[in-house]
Amino acid sequence: QNDAESVYFFSSSISCPSGAMLLHDLLNTISDMMKKSRGQAVASLLKQRDPQWLSAVGNADVVQYLRHLDGQWPEALGNYVKALYHESRDDYEAALTASTQAVTSFRKQWQEQYEKEHPKPNWSVPIMALLLGKYRVLVMTANEMREDKDNETSTKACNLMTQFFTDCQGDRTQDLDCSRKQGTLYVINNLFKIYFRLNNMRLGKALIKSVEADGSNTFERYKMSQKVTYNYFLGRMCMFDNNYQKAEDHLQYAFANCHRAYTKNKVRILIYLITVQLVRGQFPKQHILQKYGLGVFIELVRACRTGNVRLFDQTMHTQQDWFIRRGIYVILQKAKIICYRNLVYNTYRFINSHTNINFRLKMEYIQHALQICEVDEDESDLEEVECILANLIYSGYIMGYISHSMRMLVLSKKDPFPNPHAS
Repeated sequence: QNDAESVYFFSSSISCPSGAMLLHDLLNTISDMMKKSRGQAVASLLKQRDPQWLSAVGNADVVQYLRHLDGQWPEALGNYVKALYHESRDDYEAALTASTQAVTSFRKQWQEQYEKEHPKPNWSVPIMALLLGKYRVLVMTANEMREDKDNETSTKACNLMTQFFTDCQGDRTQDLDCSRKQGTLYVINNLFKIYFRLNNMRLGKALIKSVEADGSNTFERYKMSQKVTYNYFLGRMCMFDNNYQKAEDHLQYAFANCHRAYTKNKVRILIYLITVQLVRGQFPKQHILQKYGLGVFIELVRACRTGNVRLFDQTMHTQQDWFIRRGIYVILQKAKIICYRNLVYNTYRFINSHTNINFRLKMEYIQHALQICEVDEDESDLEEVECILANLIYSGYIMGYISHSMRMLVLSKKDPFPNPHAS
């Protein structure tokens, strides 16, 4: 309750017409909260960056002002405030230097025995999350500005964050509500963001095994926002490992539990969820695509549902740049087999509705269907049709066999077109 009151008082003050809270008032309030081990209140205060107190940082020795705090806290908090100041001035090199000092000092403080023996060792986890989040943003910004092809800055950041991961996992406090393990997902999610930027997802495998080893009971005790982020990245990793069922499960969890107020995050999740669903033969409703501004998928969904191979190819070509920028172009190409499957399925249903073909479908009918779609001639000759059918049978999308002598697809009488999404 006191934490909430302090944050409320700060919020009220900066919104007051008389002006923003001065820097020394902010630091005094932070000091009071630190002495009471109220990490969440401190983190909330530092998130509210007012231009007036930020501008005052340039002429103040913030670290010295906080000297009355124990151990490394003055360096950790003071350098974080300095990082915010430099960032507001677009001086990202100086901001990264200060942020690195803040994170390094924080970890030194975490190694102090009295911190480990605190009645609630995880009281400062919200501060850790705040410092690491800013550090990661500045590292990625610096990487882009420096055109760091060797990714030296990111590698150093990953090594430092991994030490925090070890600290969190190494806490043996029995009560999880008091354990530093509560910070595990904060660290992992920041590492995932760097790994994905480096296009090196394999580095995350060890982190995933550690979370799985803790068990579902521990995982369910983490904050929902962190569980959503973790499942989002885990879903993307499974997607690139071609484990589409697990990918869909994780992305569905992330989408269902992402707060509705965070529309951009829901859109980001949905892009990869739709991609996985298309590959697995499941088609999102058009109103969902329109609601989240993802009309780019509408024609692709229509093509896969109806088996319109020409429309599929046209859409992939038209939206190629958009798909490539989001890293889904290659995976979406795999949905073409769903398009072929539904072309054969719809052809079979149409022919069978006019005459009883007794689970036999002439390949020339499929050839005609491809020609109606206006595909290239080399994609609609009978040899190519036979190749397409052989691939569909091998992949389990069609149950049956090809009669070469009769140029015919002979279908199984039991479930000749299995539901691809059930596999």
